[in-house]
Amino acid sequence: LFAQALDNARDLEFSPGGTLLLTTPASGKVFALPDRDSNGSADENKTILSGLNKPHGLAFHDNKLFVVEETKVVRYNWDEENLKAGEDKKLFDLPKGGRHFTRTIEFKNDGQMFISLGSTCDVCYEKHEWIAAIIVSDSDGNSPRLFASGLRNAVFITTRPETGELWGTEMGRDFLGD
Repeated sequence: LFAQALDNARDLEFSPGGTLLLTTPASGKVFALPDRDSNGSADENKTILSGLNKPHGLAFHDNKLFVVEETKVVRYNWDEENLKAGEDKKLFDLPKGGRHFTRTIEFKNDGQMFISLGSTCDVCYEKHEWIAAIIVSDSDGNSPRLFASGLRNAVFITTRPETGELWGTEMGRDFLGD
């Protein structure tokens, strides 16, 4: 057991210094789980951010921590020694979610930032082109735009380092019926 009592942990990411961070959308928090003595168990569950709106996606790029909440993308200055995150810049707003509020973030080696947004419902036509899609921007949040659409709920995305290809898991339609 590495850690417990984490309010339905959702997304995991290691800091550049090797500290495990995780989001808990239901409680609106981001935790740091340092293992300073390298014994395979977290020494503490330290809340580094709280009061967030359903935080899900985490990523580090150029030693900055990026957190994607349901309705915005924020970049933080990361202090590894003290396990603290201070807001650097809100990059841009995202449309409100719904049934699938998750937003995942991933960076390519060249600094392109990708964010996946889940759909608002199980079977519907979305009103905003970014919903049920992946958007792309630079790491400063300039000119966010549609990258891929028709993705009901690509909850997690990643890049293949050798090629830069973007990969994702697609949560297809729920079937409710007999």
